Amino acid sequence: MESAGAHGFPRICGELELPLVLVDLSTLHVLAASRVVLRRLDLTPEEVLGRPVLDLLLPEDQPKAMAALQALAAGVVDFYRVHRPIPAAPGTEGLGTQWVRAVSLDGTRQALIEFGDGSAPEPSPLNRFLGQEPVRMAIGLVGPDWVVRSISADISDIMGLAPEDMVGRRLIGAVSEPDVQHLLEAAQRSGTDDSVALRIEVRNGSGDWQLVCCALSSIAGEAGRLFILMPEPALALRPGPGADEVDAHLQVIASEFGASGLLERMGVTPELVPLPEMARLTSRQWQVLSRLLVGDRVPEIASDLFISQSTVRNHLHAIYERFGVHSQAEVINLVRKRSAPA
Repeated sequence: MESAGAHGFPRICGELELPLVLVDLSTLHVLAASRVVLRRLDLTPEEVLGRPVLDLLLPEDQPKAMAALQALAAGVVDFYRVHRPIPAAPGTEGLGTQWVRAVSLDGTRQALIEFGDGSAPEPSPLNRFLGQEPVRMAIGLVGPDWVVRSISADISDIMGLAPEDMVGRRLIGAVSEPDVQHLLEAAQRSGTDDSVALRIEVRNGSGDWQLVCCALSSIAGEAGRLFILMPEPALALRPGPGADEVDAHLQVIASEFGASGLLERMGVTPELVPLPEMARLTSRQWQVLSRLLVGDRVPEIASDLFISQSTVRNHLHAIYERFGVHSQAEVINLVRKRSAPA
């Protein structure tokens, strides 16, 4: 596979292996998995889909994994990595290192897990492809007809589109005509166990054509695909408007140990019930809102998340806009009111 390097993306970037699992953080059950995961672990779709993700781990590793996933669900961290072996049948390649990233998908907090080959430190599959861990990416699912079933709220930061602008529409309908054939050819190449990535032009929220990298991965148990949209490499590795460099850097280096410790210090956070507005929050906005709901103020949030207070305020203004309010008190009262038992 040809990587970006100093020359930018080639039109067809080539095949890559993306062992991916999508997990519902409210239940810790597997929602989707790439076919390569099942092949590497010698498992059937029935043995993985809809089952607890902790079942993939050794029993002694499950408590720490549970604590880290709870921290991700509560918005304490957006990303962590850990080196832990995954049991596999004799003669299979197995999996080990995990990179776990929170995404806001369908109004709920979910986790996208990338798997690596072993327990030793190594770059993630997307890191190897881009040359660095991406900060900005949107994750979605399409059916065999290319209709977008869901897409993470991070699409608003990348392309200026709300999730509802894409859900229910054909992904190839937003792609420039010359690139539609490239996308279809790439999909054929990812029709087995492999994934494929390519550069395409997609119409953004301003009506302009925008170059993005699109990674496609076949999904176990169905004909649909998981897709990841990222800006071109130089942009994918930079924070979005209003974020500072330290925010972007630390957002992707949280360790599992740090995630667990922060969760213990915070205590139990209130559950963020699925609200319509949640579908438009990015992972970082979800994280800031979670801290706000447990009583943290701007200086505390900035300190704990290793970001500037102005960056926290930028995230808060975006949250107010999503909920149609104008202050911290208003958004807290609105969420608590809707979350209260009937």
